[in-house]
Amino acid sequence: AEEAKKAEQEEAEKKAAEARKKAQIEAEQAEKVAQEEAKKKAAARKQAQIEAEEAKKAAQEEAEKKTAEARKQAQIEAEQAEKVAQEEAKKKAAARKQAQIEAEEAKKAEQEEAEKKAAEARKKAQIEAEQAEKVAQEEAKKKAAALKKVQIEAAKTKKAAQQAAKKKKAAAATAAALKKAQIEAEQKKRAAQEEEAK
Repeated sequence: AEEAKKAEQEEAEKKAAEARKKAQIEAEQAEKVAQEEAKKKAAARKQAQIEAEEAKKAAQEEAEKKTAEARKQAQIEAEQAEKVAQEEAKKKAAARKQAQIEAEEAKKAEQEEAEKKAAEARKKAQIEAEQAEKVAQEEAKKKAAALKKVQIEAAKTKKAAQQAAKKKKAAAATAAALKKAQIEAEQKKRAAQEEEAK
């Protein structure tokens, strides 16, 4: 019984020792696996950090590139806008100059037209004055002719009146002489009658 018990104890100790050894091996393996995992995780962290730094660097470079491109584009656009503004300014200046030329031409044309009208008006006034002068001369001639005619008529009338006066005077003298002769004849007749009566 003791031997059996002893054998059982030895068997139990043997099993326990095997179990401990097995547990130790498993623990060592587990430790090894854990260390490997820790190494992998550390490597992964390091890799992730490297990748993160690279991504950050790439992002910065991309941002700098985009900023530089944007600055360049903005500069090009600003230069184009400046060029367009200069072209517009040139166009406006040209338009102002053209408008000024047209205004001067219009003013010149207006002056020429005014001078032409003034010359025409002067010419017309001169013609009208000459016509009026001619008409006045004609009227003067007519008046002179009429006056001469009136003078001639007046002279004729005066002459006729003088002749009529002469005739009237002669007639009056004749009548007076006739009356005187008649009176004398009557006196002679009366005297003769008186003589006969005696």
